[in-house]
Amino acid sequence: MIRTFGNHPQHVYLQLKKADLFLKMAEEQGIKAHIEGGASQISYNFRKIRLPYRFEKEGKAPVRLQIRTLESRIRIKEVRDAKII
Repeated sequence: MIRTFGNHPQHVYLQLKKADLFLKMAEEQGIKAHIEGGASQISYNFRKIRLPYRFEKEGKAPVRLQIRTLESRIRIKEVRDAKII
């Protein structure tokens, strides 16, 4: 599980093979994300999405997130009103 904190900007780069990932964002925090992978399952606010996937949301102390994976399950929660790039 990775949880971000909304008080300072962060940059996260993850490269996973089979590890499951749960990402929970602070509500007011901004994000710019790029997720790509092979046979992975991505759940974004409880709906399945296809890869590659890019989205962004304005907010304070933005997080730049880049994830590359092969077979991991990824769940992203608490990112509302994000715009698909």
